[in-house]
Amino acid sequence: MTVVVLAYDQLLFRPLIAWADKFRMETTSSGTAPQSWLLDLIRRTHLIYRGLAPIGTLFAAAARVPFRFSLPRLPKMASARQKPSSKLGDIVWSIVLVVVTVYVVYRVVAYVRTGVTLDEVGQFVLGLITLLRVVVLIAISSLIWVTLGVLIGLRPALAEKIQPIAQFLAAFPANLLFPVFVIVIVRFHLNVDGGCRR
Repeated sequence: MTVVVLAYDQLLFRPLIAWADKFRMETTSSGTAPQSWLLDLIRRTHLIYRGLAPIGTLFAAAARVPFRFSLPRLPKMASARQKPSSKLGDIVWSIVLVVVTVYVVYRVVAYVRTGVTLDEVGQFVLGLITLLRVVVLIAISSLIWVTLGVLIGLRPALAEKIQPIAQFLAAFPANLLFPVFVIVIVRFHLNVDGGCRR
């Protein structure tokens, strides 16, 4: 998978990024332009250039074909005068919404009291604890990685070195690491349920 991700980056995305850089319009000078050995090879090799030139000519001709498409015009509607909304109507509507909401909550609580046991309520509480644990982990992870991302983004020299590693790790599927973790857990006789306890 590492070879596949690296080949995907070097043979597809890196040439596209380096080629698309010439269309960038910026008023300020950016860092070093992205490079691609494959794009340089295609540009310098006459045989590859001659093979791809007809395709490029075909795409250029297709791009110059005028595309005319117009939506049917709808008849103009006479602008109706909008009446100012009355405050009394807003108050009545708000009261209706509150009454309906209270009734729905009452019916839900009545149904839960007749059809749900205490054991099921306990499971719901355990689910809320799991949700709290996930929210806390997301908050801690966001605090760490957003801070690192800002620090790296503010330093172009460091970002140029870290960005390929981050792109590779982002493209690598995490589920392929599960067998590695299982081997480590089995080898060191770790508790499998340790990370999944309520």
